[in-house]
Amino acid sequence: MSDSHFVLLEADTMLERLAGVYDTDHLRTNFYPEFTKHAGTQATPTSVVRMIELALGNFLRGQTPGEKLFWHQSSFVNGWIVALVPDETLAAETKKLWAETP
Repeated sequence: MSDSHFVLLEADTMLERLAGVYDTDHLRTNFYPEFTKHAGTQATPTSVVRMIELALGNFLRGQTPGEKLFWHQSSFVNGWIVALVPDETLAAETKKLWAETP
């Protein structure tokens, strides 16, 4: 794993790309801000995986184990990775790291 650095997109662009994967008012209000607050900052595949873990953890607080499992295994996560990681190779690396995350 290279863990190469890249710059996350600006907030508006990031929000539109995330919403392009799955768009609800609830996600725009309660989930996507967990990502957009990092807009324009340096990231790595590992830091994006951690960002997703934390965002899902906060978003799913109080949910049933089945709901948590659904979101962790959801194909939406791979879409969000593509939305967040601008480089195809780094996005693939991030997806691999996510798949290895328990």
